[in-house]
Amino acid sequence: MENLERFRDLDSPWSWVVLVASFVSLFVVGGTNYSVGLVHNVLLDRYNGTQSSTALVGAVYTSISNVAAPLSSFLTDRFGVRPTIMLSGLLYTSGYLGAAFAPTLATAAVTCGVIAGFGCAICWTSSMVACNFHFRKYRNLALGLAISGSGAGVFGVPPIITWAKGFYGSFGFFVTLACITAQLIVCGFVIRPSDLEIYAKRKRSLESKKGEHVNLLRLYFNVLKSKVVMCMSLSMLTFCAGMYIVFLYLPRYCIIQGSTEFQASNLVSICGLTSLLGRVLTGAIANTKFFQPRVSYLYAGSLVLLSAISCTFPLYSSRYPGQVAFAVVFGLCFGTPYTVINAVNLQHMGVERVTAALGVELCFCGFGGLLGPVVAGLSADAGATLGQVFLIAGIFIGVSSVFGFIPNFISTRVDGGADLTTSDIELEVDADSRHKLNKQHEEQQENDQKDTHSEKINMLENAT
Repeated sequence: MENLERFRDLDSPWSWVVLVASFVSLFVVGGTNYSVGLVHNVLLDRYNGTQSSTALVGAVYTSISNVAAPLSSFLTDRFGVRPTIMLSGLLYTSGYLGAAFAPTLATAAVTCGVIAGFGCAICWTSSMVACNFHFRKYRNLALGLAISGSGAGVFGVPPIITWAKGFYGSFGFFVTLACITAQLIVCGFVIRPSDLEIYAKRKRSLESKKGEHVNLLRLYFNVLKSKVVMCMSLSMLTFCAGMYIVFLYLPRYCIIQGSTEFQASNLVSICGLTSLLGRVLTGAIANTKFFQPRVSYLYAGSLVLLSAISCTFPLYSSRYPGQVAFAVVFGLCFGTPYTVINAVNLQHMGVERVTAALGVELCFCGFGGLLGPVVAGLSADAGATLGQVFLIAGIFIGVSSVFGFIPNFISTRVDGGADLTTSDIELEVDADSRHKLNKQHEEQQENDQKDTHSEKINMLENAT
């Protein structure tokens, strides 16, 4: 085993520039991803469609943005972080510009739902993985700061696009979204490849002599065989099912409870603001010596708290202070799973497979984003109150916490190898691949020496 200290650009000054770019990327993605309720209202006013048909646009967007996450993993592994994020910006911008000119709801479903959804999917994984390739000592802290961009986006984007809607109408609403998402192109350009990213890419290339696509399938197959990845995937599925129910129904439920539309919209911003603080604190806590080997407990513990406050929300939601309290605590905790999931993957899968593992888990998250609203909608149609819908959300998140606890009882192994500690995995560079690289380097040196020797002999013969 060789440690990562030989990659001298890790934790360099430029790494912090990359962190800022990753933060802004996730600001854009988080802000747009959790503004689906605002987009839903704009589409309702614009096309006068039914609730169910209009909600389909948001459902398509949220599901694609997560189900297509393995595509982001593939593009990141194949081409790198920089071009993947730049492609995301192009898709995002095209989707929202297309929605601004969309003549029908069906057209908006394609532009705002499908195209923008793929833009979101491509950006999620690559933006989160960027910090893995640029930090070692401060990795968990950097991840926490970067992921906090998503919470900042939930706080910052809704007021901007709401103002644009009031001032410019639905057309300006979507043009403003397009302008915001175009910043991803700039962010991608800033994230230049690190030595570790180049090494990981070269290593995968060495392992793919029998065929790149076969090797990619083998990689994902090995990842899917991991009990930890399956537990985390099921945890993310049920967590996202409950979370999207909350974000979909929170404004409407609070209005029914007597709050104004302005107060209800402020609750989403409160969630975003406290999420920003919560993700930073989570990253700092996860970076401590005590929690580094226990990040799974941090992950699952936050889900237990989210489940409790969601199940009991109807008991204290009749007044606005209770609603604000819920938004504060929910915002502080709902970003924790996203903040520490990379650390859990690194503990159990190693740096070479962390991208694939995260892609699989976010794919399951997409199915949860589709499952939760469907179950909640069917329950409401069957006569359930919105208070009971929040109970359903809490149950989903409670199940998620159970799956999140299981990895604590699974040995930390990489491909059936010996048990690894957190520090071992963080410093892991596969010895076999390193041996291959060194052997190739030695062979090249021997060939160069032979060529030099032959040239000298030829020169002497010519001189003679």
